Amino acid sequence: MKKIVGILLSLFAFSLLICIASAGAAPSADNRGLVQAAASQTRSLVTLAAAFEQNGRQDQLDTLLQLAEQRQAVLRQLVEVDTPATLRFALANAPSLSLPEQLTPYLEQAAEFEGILQVVYEDYPDGHILKHYLQTRDRMLALHFGGQAPGLKSGLKVSVNGVVFDGAGEDDSTDGALAVETEQQVLILGLDGGGSAGQASLELNDTFGEQRTLTLLVNFLDQTDQPISVAAADSMVQNDTSDFMLENSYGQTWLSGATYGWFTLPVNATCNSTTISNEANAAAASAGVDVSVYDRVIYLFPRNSSCGWSGQGTVGNKPSKVWLNGQFDVQVVAHEMGHNFGLYHSHSLECGNEVLTGDCTVGEYGDNLDSMGNRNSAHYNVFQKRRLGWLDYGSSPALTTVTGSGTYTIEAQEPQGAASKGLLVQRFEDAATGADNWFTVEYRQAIGFDAFLSGNSNVLGGVVIHAAVEGDVNSSRLLDLTPASSLFADWEDPALAIGQSFTDPVSGLTITPTWGDSASVTVDISYGGTASCVPAVPSVVITPGQSDWVAPGSEVNYSVNITSNDSSACSAATFDLGAAVPAGWGVLLDSSSLSLAPGASGSTTLRVTSSASATDGYYNVAVNASHSANATLAGSAGATYIVSAPATNSAPVAINDQATTPERSAVTIPVLANDSDPDGDSLALTTVGKPASGSVSINADGSVTYSPKGRFTGTDSFSYIVSDGASTSSAIVTVTVGGSSGGGDTGGDTTAGGGKGGGTKGGGGGKGKK
Repeated sequence: MKKIVGILLSLFAFSLLICIASAGAAPSADNRGLVQAAASQTRSLVTLAAAFEQNGRQDQLDTLLQLAEQRQAVLRQLVEVDTPATLRFALANAPSLSLPEQLTPYLEQAAEFEGILQVVYEDYPDGHILKHYLQTRDRMLALHFGGQAPGLKSGLKVSVNGVVFDGAGEDDSTDGALAVETEQQVLILGLDGGGSAGQASLELNDTFGEQRTLTLLVNFLDQTDQPISVAAADSMVQNDTSDFMLENSYGQTWLSGATYGWFTLPVNATCNSTTISNEANAAAASAGVDVSVYDRVIYLFPRNSSCGWSGQGTVGNKPSKVWLNGQFDVQVVAHEMGHNFGLYHSHSLECGNEVLTGDCTVGEYGDNLDSMGNRNSAHYNVFQKRRLGWLDYGSSPALTTVTGSGTYTIEAQEPQGAASKGLLVQRFEDAATGADNWFTVEYRQAIGFDAFLSGNSNVLGGVVIHAAVEGDVNSSRLLDLTPASSLFADWEDPALAIGQSFTDPVSGLTITPTWGDSASVTVDISYGGTASCVPAVPSVVITPGQSDWVAPGSEVNYSVNITSNDSSACSAATFDLGAAVPAGWGVLLDSSSLSLAPGASGSTTLRVTSSASATDGYYNVAVNASHSANATLAGSAGATYIVSAPATNSAPVAINDQATTPERSAVTIPVLANDSDPDGDSLALTTVGKPASGSVSINADGSVTYSPKGRFTGTDSFSYIVSDGASTSSAIVTVTVGGSSGGGDTGGDTTAGGGKGGGTKGGGGGKGKK
């Protein structure tokens, strides 16, 4: 087992930008209308492009350009709410298609960009949004991930491969979006040999000492309320919030600065945080305030219900920013400044009547004992404090790393002291990822900002345990060690009471707090137990995520990778494989099952053949892998099969023509005038036959000129062939020569099949020689 040293200090310092929050609650994922529009427009574009390639009509190109522009706008919206669906419709992933070069400005392109990474964290009362941006040499791109976004800080120089969608998005500061299928497509530059996302060791910074903090109170032209006085706001930040940071950091970090306002900004009420900060800085500068001398700036303004968020904060580097939307209390300031210092949210793990196993869900703000979770002004937990360097770093209070059985004593977490403030207990190394998993154990008492714990006999009389994963800055999970308690008190009594034991079903280690008072607690850790086998849902990955555009009846092969997530105590397990395709299609898995040890992966090939009558469209292909020990433990993954039926073309209709002309007089015949094409394609005269008693030539306008020989009179004829660019058709022209040297006559008579009379086409000929 690798020794855990410095793990909680890694992956820190995320310097994030804040973008405009949408109105109301966190944005909805209901994007069905956009998905349907993107699918329809993409199919239409491909079909029209194929028709244009055949005949090159200008009106078709105009339609194509208009459709491509509309589709570009739809995809730009869709990528913000459903990146996997957007990648599904990306024509950049379809090498077999040949599209007119005139469409290039409106089409997404596969591309690689280098730039500086920026990350955005937005908090809502009912959720959050994590956004990423890439500042390249000449543009700002919004990054959207098809899967889990990597935990990376702003300021990193990265190379990103993806599909770029041009056009402005929800945030006016961007002029395009880069859709990234997996985090492996993000390469961190500057590491030895480069490194993929998640491999960087992110250093600690900007969390110690005096934090020069400026608070600006601002309102708007149409909202001039002043809901808090300058003195009260100054006290909330410089006294209350500073005291919170000073206590949490064990005297190592505090705030100092000033508060100014109220400033009425020269704009109406807005949710655009960039506009607010820029205008507020300008107003402060006009009043003689030098904003540049401050490490951190807080912008406080009257409540704007259309914004949805109560607070926003940049995360990590100096200078940092906080925006408070009508929230004037230490809870929100401490939470947002926690982001400024580099913290993500503190979560809970809800597993019903179990602690760690079963059907578990993560509560985003679920840690009721932490300001980064769901508790007013509570101390940050051990995991979070270690990330800030306020524990187990330099002269900070220590933590004890536990790698073997023993008895350990830790102090209450809140007060300053030289003894250990918590335990880092090694659990196991994840067989699939190689990451260490551990427990943090802490002792909380009703001291200082944790005074709210007064009367909570469970927490005061036990130890609080969190689960966490090495290298995952967002992995702090508060465990419920009393899972059978009532629903209403479920997360008010999460501690493991003194005298009680908890055995980890995965690693077999047992934690037992044996004694405690108001200052410290003694905990017994035993690795002597036997780890239980905990079977788990396997991971399933299918590649490629979408096929090329293929003709009906084509076979497409997909690679299917299965990974066993069983605990290390399990023996090899068999995973039964199955696939689902549309009715009438062919499907074959090269292997119907795979036997895998815990953490091991195996692959097979999925072969899918569409129906020969399949129409153009996107079709779902699904693969599932079920655990032989428990069929309910089944993982699945999906891919897309794209059918592009060959463009069909109807042959043109050529109608027989008739003409009359005097002896020794030529006649011009507009043979195309009565011909047509069912598809509306343009027609061209390609070939004319040789008449027996005359000659014929093709004119630039598509007509023909017939000239009789010498003194020939009578009936002559010749054939011609008309083409729409793909198919041809032929007809016969009959010319009657003779009579006086008056005007010639031409006319359509019958079709190739007979049955259509024609009218006069035009006059011709001249005065004949006698």
